[in-house]
Amino acid sequence: MQIVKNPLTFLKQDFQTESNLCDYLELNIKLFCIQCLGLHYVTHTREFPLLSHRRKAKRIDFLIETQSGMVIVECKNPIHICEVHNAVGQILNYETLLKEYHQKDAHRLIIVTTKYDPEVNLTIKQFNLPVHLIGLDKEHHLLSDISHLN
Repeated sequence: MQIVKNPLTFLKQDFQTESNLCDYLELNIKLFCIQCLGLHYVTHTREFPLLSHRRKAKRIDFLIETQSGMVIVECKNPIHICEVHNAVGQILNYETLLKEYHQKDAHRLIIVTTKYDPEVNLTIKQFNLPVHLIGLDKEHHLLSDISHLN
């Protein structure tokens, strides 16, 4: 994986489904933690159940334990870019539920997407949200704003 400067020119649609994106991320999770997050991987759970007592359980795509703390990763392989916009609220909700029902604090909230929209980043910055976007295809990754990923 290599870092790219212009997010609108590089993301290829390498993944047929969101599950394919998650499979790829899981195969490369240690590399993802080092290169994209700058964190040392310890372990992870895929499809971490937040509320399993519901008819349709809420699950975090990846709950990654690093030496610095827990990281929530929500993956999106959207058909429509609004799915990335909606993921911001989704991951904030997941952080709340993780703390409320599992007594775990998230060190970082990450949305991995195959379609990057700079407007999502503007919203994140406008409201100073603790969410970070990472655009990803099989050759590249883009950190939305690496300067505030600490």
